[in-house]
Amino acid sequence: MGFKMGATAKVFQVDTSKADRNIVKLKISISDYDKKTKGYVNSFSDYVSVIGAVGAAKAARLKEGDVITLTQVDFTRRYDARTGNTYYNGIIWDFEFGRKRYNRDSIVWVDATDSGGTYSGQNNSQPAPAQRQQAQPAPETDPAFDDAAFDSNLPF
Repeated sequence: MGFKMGATAKVFQVDTSKADRNIVKLKISISDYDKKTKGYVNSFSDYVSVIGAVGAAKAARLKEGDVITLTQVDFTRRYDARTGNTYYNGIIWDFEFGRKRYNRDSIVWVDATDSGGTYSGQNNSQPAPAQRQQAQPAPETDPAFDDAAFDSNLPF
């Protein structure tokens, strides 16, 4: 999975020395399940910065061993021609406490440990609705954009 939105990370170290400037450094590790070995393989392990008033305030409450789910992340690379070094910066803007499973279809964070789940951004003590909302029907197709007519004009 690596360092990306929806990844679940374990926190190994928290540095709050720059918390007054809305920056908290974390050492995190992200592992993926390997079906062949039936074990976990480390896909990312490094220091990252949690930046911003909201994210840094949440990160300052973390302890070693906590598990978080990344919700807004950025990964940048900078090459210094003078020294010939490449620097990588992992930035976390926001995260959720605990292990979550990201459902891309409905863009809802679902708690992986609870069958009902919870919505992200709301009070986590409120359960999610029992039923999913039905998708809206597709609009009527425009004859000017008929796929069959378009496909018949292709040269291959």
